[in-house]
Amino acid sequence: MPFHPLNGDLVLNANIYATTKYQAQNSYTLPGYSATNARLDLKHIGGTNLDLGIWTRNLFNKLYDNGAAILVPYCPFEAHFYAEPRTTGLEARFTW
Repeated sequence: MPFHPLNGDLVLNANIYATTKYQAQNSYTLPGYSATNARLDLKHIGGTNLDLGIWTRNLFNKLYDNGAAILVPYCPFEAHFYAEPRTTGLEARFTW
């Protein structure tokens, strides 16, 4: 990139994970979903070995069912596992 803030390298990564509906235990069908993650890094700040990054999982804070556990087939109870809410973090790294 022609833009080098603080004499470092700016790197943007993003990914989208998507799936269609699928069968869970005992033929229970889960709907499809998609999740977007992103990360922005500033590497080699000031020509040093210091990197700073910010990342976000589930960028759009979607609520989706990503798993089911039906323990007893003929029991009226079942458990579902839902996606993590939006999570954001910071990371600093120094390479020796």
